Amino acid sequence: MFPVRQPLTTKGDECNYGYGLKSIQRITERYGGIMNISSEDGIFLLRILIPIPVQAEAD
Repeated sequence: MFPVRQPLTTKGDECNYGYGLKSIQRITERYGGIMNISSEDGIFLLRILIPIPVQAEAD
């Protein structure tokens, strides 16, 4: 998996922002998923794909 570049904050206190995205990325990776962040024209987009395991049917 390629590292995800964290978006720059527009908040005044840059040191206390961004930990939420790091946590989301870590959890996504833990479950075998992928995460993509993009921003265009002032719109922030976060895509997360986490596979759902298929369970065997009971006989």
